[in-house]
Amino acid sequence: MIKQVFLLATSLLSTNCAIANDEVPSTEANEGNTPITPGTNIPIDFFDSEIFDLKLGMALIAGQPTVEVKIIAPFTVNQIPKRMDIWLSAVHNTGGSVETKPDPEFLKDRGVVREIIDLVVQVYKEVKDVAVYGSASNYNLTIFYKPNVGTVTKMVFAHK
Repeated sequence: MIKQVFLLATSLLSTNCAIANDEVPSTEANEGNTPITPGTNIPIDFFDSEIFDLKLGMALIAGQPTVEVKIIAPFTVNQIPKRMDIWLSAVHNTGGSVETKPDPEFLKDRGVVREIIDLVVQVYKEVKDVAVYGSASNYNLTIFYKPNVGTVTKMVFAHK
């Protein structure tokens, strides 16, 4: 966390220096390395990395009217990754609003049959999760990893 704050502070300081010199802040927030300047709206790919934080932070500092974050690994509104949740909290804690809305691109009439199929699939997933993961309730878990590298070597479930 301290490293993230340091990187963001360093980024902000360099951006503020650029603004003081009447320069426009920019970052490489897309694959084409197009600088983010006021008036551009280049989607930023969400991935769990400090790089994402820096790209989004720079895009917001640039004063975009809107900044779109492209979700490349889908998740549900009930499974928001911690990194994204930190951004949601930052908006909320500074007086902004956070709301959910259905994406209009996916509001097309899908038909009753498709809705029933989706419901059956969802119920199956829920039942499977309870059946499969419910057995973990009687165990503790220890995750072993290589020091200085962090690579997980084994996971041991031990009965409580």
